[in-house]
Amino acid sequence: MNILIIIKNFSMGGAETHVRDLANSLAAEGHNVHLVSRHGIQQSTLDSRVFYTPLFMNDLWYFFIALWLRSYIRKHNIELVHGHQRMAISLASWAARATNIPCIATIHGQLQYDIRSVVIRKFLDQVICVREETAHQVSQCRYLRNKNNLILNGVSRYPAQYQSTPFNIMYGSRHDKRHAWLICLLIEQVLPRLKEDYPALTLTLWGEGKYSQEIRNTAQKINTKYPGMVSLPGYTTTLGLQYQK
Repeated sequence: MNILIIIKNFSMGGAETHVRDLANSLAAEGHNVHLVSRHGIQQSTLDSRVFYTPLFMNDLWYFFIALWLRSYIRKHNIELVHGHQRMAISLASWAARATNIPCIATIHGQLQYDIRSVVIRKFLDQVICVREETAHQVSQCRYLRNKNNLILNGVSRYPAQYQSTPFNIMYGSRHDKRHAWLICLLIEQVLPRLKEDYPALTLTLWGEGKYSQEIRNTAQKINTKYPGMVSLPGYTTTLGLQYQK
């Protein structure tokens, strides 16, 4: 099949990694996979058989992007469109509707965030949920309950590790605005209280993103008081292996 996958961002994060693995797997099975997204670090890990096209997406240019996608679908004889993340799902549904081909959406977060519009919910042909909680939300939705599919995210398996680092908290995520708020709250208000009962306590933060510097500044303040308490090693492709420690 000729498949078009659309995602807004393609740097760090669970949805981005999911899309990369999906595109690579479909290409390996012989499908013609087209991927459209903003520039991101995941580009370097794409299978060479995936046709990648960078596209900057924002609300201001929504209408023109939808027209461009419609043209792209016709030019490459796309047979199926698959959207990930809120804006990409919305754009995918409009473009697919305009070209009369099926559209699938994968919900990586909450239903009310990824697919807000009733119109978009009507347009979609199928919805994939990667978590049971989200699948339950979709089952309660009037326009999506009959389109609901639960396909849990796969997690790479690693050799068993029984020698973990004592009193170490580990947190992995993209460093966007919402995650940064939570991480800074954890560093500033939670860690000092835990430190009283667990003097050897440390926090390791995996990830990168737009708000990494803000997190580093917050970590530097607490490290001044408690040297080495918070470390930020950056981005890793083997987060599951790191968690074992």
